[in-house]
Amino acid sequence: MSIVFFLFPLLTFAEDRIVVTATRFSTSANDLPASIEVISGEEWDRKGGQAENALSGVTGLTVTPTGGPGQTRSLLLRGSDSSQTLVLVNGIPVNDPLQIGRSFDFGQIPINEIDHVEVIKGPQSILYGSNAMGGVVQIFSKKASSQARARVEGGSYGTGRAHFSVNGFRAAYERTDGISARDSREGNHERDEHRAWTVGGTQEFPIHEKLALRVHAQYRDAKTDLDTFSGDALGTYVQNRQMLFRQEAIYLPRENIEWRSAASYSAFERDYHEATPTYYEAQIVKAETMVRKSFSVHQLSAGAELWRDSGRSSEITGRRQFQSGGFYLYDQLAWKRLQLSLGARVDIHNEHGTAVTEGYGLGLWLLPQTFRVKGNLGSAFKAPSLYQTYSAYGSQALLPERSRGWDAGLHFVNGPWESELVWYENRFHDLIGFNTTTNKYYNVNAALTYGLEWSLRAPLGPLGLRNALTTTRAVDRTTGQHLLRRPQLSNTLELSYEKAARYGGGLSFRYVGKRDDSHPLQGAVKMPTFLVINADAFYQLREGTKLRARGENLGNRHYQEVAGYGTPGLSGYLGLETDL
Repeated sequence: MSIVFFLFPLLTFAEDRIVVTATRFSTSANDLPASIEVISGEEWDRKGGQAENALSGVTGLTVTPTGGPGQTRSLLLRGSDSSQTLVLVNGIPVNDPLQIGRSFDFGQIPINEIDHVEVIKGPQSILYGSNAMGGVVQIFSKKASSQARARVEGGSYGTGRAHFSVNGFRAAYERTDGISARDSREGNHERDEHRAWTVGGTQEFPIHEKLALRVHAQYRDAKTDLDTFSGDALGTYVQNRQMLFRQEAIYLPRENIEWRSAASYSAFERDYHEATPTYYEAQIVKAETMVRKSFSVHQLSAGAELWRDSGRSSEITGRRQFQSGGFYLYDQLAWKRLQLSLGARVDIHNEHGTAVTEGYGLGLWLLPQTFRVKGNLGSAFKAPSLYQTYSAYGSQALLPERSRGWDAGLHFVNGPWESELVWYENRFHDLIGFNTTTNKYYNVNAALTYGLEWSLRAPLGPLGLRNALTTTRAVDRTTGQHLLRRPQLSNTLELSYEKAARYGGGLSFRYVGKRDDSHPLQGAVKMPTFLVINADAFYQLREGTKLRARGENLGNRHYQEVAGYGTPGLSGYLGLETDL
């Protein structure tokens, strides 16, 4: 017991959470050995909807923005590349098939109406197929409400935001004069503006007592000024358009059987208006069906999927497409103090062959529902993207990237307190690199990432404390060099106060340690550490109406998340949200 209290001092922690992403069905997180973290919509809103702030409380996760709002934001999970994490919005895949590695840009997330975000860490191909090498991030929208609600906000850098929702319909507009994407202290002074509007909605239709239909649709149009590698670029911008649609049927023929079947469509357009204009237009069409049967102590599920990635661009001749299909079996057991999960999957890709993946998880409560040990082992893969296969730099001989990873940890929970200590390791091979001699992509690289994660959530009456500490070692096994932009140490400490839901606020201290990077003009550089302090507060004017305020970079610290790219200085924002 002395070891427990050394690792988790003065802890008593976490209420049972229901998550979906870890099994694809609603499941108690305490019945799963998987490494799971959840960010609430309230936390997301408090941090201004900026991914680097909102997700900094997740251990093992780094967001790297190349400039202010609207600029590209990549997500690195447990040292993996941004293209190796699968991102879903309400079950809809949003990794762009015509991004070089099929990644998702977190700069294109609408800022409001997020109910929560689930992060499942480690290889997850057994349930999700390609791309889920580092893990899966799923964003859930708020459920439909008959209560009309509006929110407005304004502040530094000419920033303005407006949002309205009612009966599941949502509309939002955001704009900012921005900062220079390339750092202003390197002689770049042109502000890079960002404008975006989003409309959409989520509805659920009960057909009868055992059958329901759920529909989600969303359209986003954003225009963002850009800089080039050399610096300011007047009149250069990108137009991003995104359309998402999903229709899902949920059928409960018996009390212990749940069947889901869904079809989704994702469309992406990126038009770069620059010296040499380029365009990228891609779609994902996905059909899936899955069923889960519950027994006395375990739940057995099976599923099948069909995918089609297609697209065209100024750098690819004609329209190209991939087709793939997958089938999986997954079993989850929760018996007394024991939790067990195991699964296997087969994927068949029309261009890049067959992949077989598997995963195992084991958890054991040493103290019932209070202290447990747990671990996970799994494999994953990522098929080459359309760009890597069919562009002038591509090759149809490419093999899928592959990985195998494990984690082991201690989990302590008592009421609303929670803490977890996890050691993880991932080995990647057949990674796709670029040959500067032949100007072609090829399978050559191997990488190793490993580290330690420690998280803590502790309510102390009206006070709250949250800490997320991560150490990361990420090495290119081919060259022996550190992978870029992975901090060796990062820590986010958050303190909050709330009095009877009438008023409250919080402070956030985000520390990012040393890391290697490549500057657009200077080449290889060592990035210095930085500490950013943010604050937020709210006051309830009357029931249903809140006044909110945020202050960011309170120390007016000059720092760079990515070499050569700027970050906002001291800034403040004031907003009002109200029921109508």
